[in-house]
Amino acid sequence: MPRPTPCQFAALLWALALPLATPTQAKEPASQPPTLPPIKLSFTSALRDYRAFTDAAVNNWRDTNELVGRIGGWRAYAAESAAEPLPSADANPSSMPHQHPTEQK
Repeated sequence: MPRPTPCQFAALLWALALPLATPTQAKEPASQPPTLPPIKLSFTSALRDYRAFTDAAVNNWRDTNELVGRIGGWRAYAAESAAEPLPSADANPSSMPHQHPTEQK
């Protein structure tokens, strides 16, 4: 007689164990679990306060160019940005919001 393969052996064990695994009818009916009051759920959408994107009002380009000319042109904007204090070279890098803190080795 040839030796059974592992798959055949597993099928044989399954077939023999199947009658043992059939449920028997309970002698006593199961008691009903106590009833609980219904739970009130509430839901608030994360998109409740969402406002759709709207384009910004665009001025007439000629009026805008005239305004820039009255202000002083590009030189006025350059002077305005130069007036802002720059961080010094010895400043703590972690205090600068645009840079990540350096790792100390």
